[in-house]
Amino acid sequence: MYYNQPFPSQPLYRSQVMEMYGEGTIKADPDQIYMTIGVQTENEDVKQATTDNAYRATQVLNALQKIGIPSNQIETTEYNIQPIYQYEDGKSNLKGFRVEHLYRIRLTQLNMAGEVYDTAIQAGANVARGLSFELSNPSEYYCVALQKAYEDALRKACSLANVMGVQLAKHPLKVQEQPVSRNGLPYKTELLQAATTPIQPQQVTVQASLKVWFCYQ
Repeated sequence: MYYNQPFPSQPLYRSQVMEMYGEGTIKADPDQIYMTIGVQTENEDVKQATTDNAYRATQVLNALQKIGIPSNQIETTEYNIQPIYQYEDGKSNLKGFRVEHLYRIRLTQLNMAGEVYDTAIQAGANVARGLSFELSNPSEYYCVALQKAYEDALRKACSLANVMGVQLAKHPLKVQEQPVSRNGLPYKTELLQAATTPIQPQQVTVQASLKVWFCYQ
């Protein structure tokens, strides 16, 4: 039991306060994947570079739609045109231009991730900037993690109170949510080189942290 007897009814200023941090973690199976795939082209002539890029990017888009990816799940996230310089004898000379067109794709069928990569490569994609496993309803899992965080803080407070030989108040004085860093993503790559890409979904980690103030006497 956390409390051996009711907390004496006394003014708050006569009580002592301890601060505890609680951590809560829950793992969940993802139900969607976000991936960024695109086309990078280079040419001495900027017009030719953009023309080549537009053709290949369109080919990739059409190929993805043919395998069943709806257009509302594919969006352009970046389109860049950059000059390429070559440095010789302390001087920079314009060598050409690099054009990059990136698509962000959302998949609700996780088993299609490998097929999407393979299809994109075959259609002309040569750039990937990341892949992430996500939850469509993260708040539901976060609430569970918050509960675990509070239970963790309470266990710590009760353990310390037992050692100190004091009584905890039945309810905490104050509870404050703490910021937590988001779980990192394991799949990172720059250039797509080969087909037959196996993608193994990983569970998403949802974390919560609380700072809880407990009165004791």
